[in-house]
Amino acid sequence: MKKLLVFGLVLFVLVASPLVATGDKEAKPQTPASSVSMNPTGFPIVNEPVQFRVFGVRDQNQADWKNVKMLSDYRVRTNVDMIYQEVPTQGFDEKKSLLFASNDLPDLFIRSMLNPVEIAKYGMESGQLIPL
Repeated sequence: MKKLLVFGLVLFVLVASPLVATGDKEAKPQTPASSVSMNPTGFPIVNEPVQFRVFGVRDQNQADWKNVKMLSDYRVRTNVDMIYQEVPTQGFDEKKSLLFASNDLPDLFIRSMLNPVEIAKYGMESGQLIPL
């Protein structure tokens, strides 16, 4: 059981490491995560449920992210709900560019293949991205 917990935590860190948050300056309809108090240790991470919009490319051979058991289990344990917008590889760059142009950004990017030029342009120049 202890090995399974360690494996789950390592897997979570690996999945979470390529995340990039967006510094969207417009207010979102949900309660901002920054206004919810976090628990310093253990589960749940937050007492009040929060939602994050997540955008990323999903391989056609993978299950929908909302159907991945580990992610569903963590949703229940943490009180953090991820609303996934999964885009296939084909047409992904165009969809990503449209998000930045319209400034209708998700809270997180996962597997979004942001290159150094995009990080500099959208992070440092326009402030649309913030580091986690």
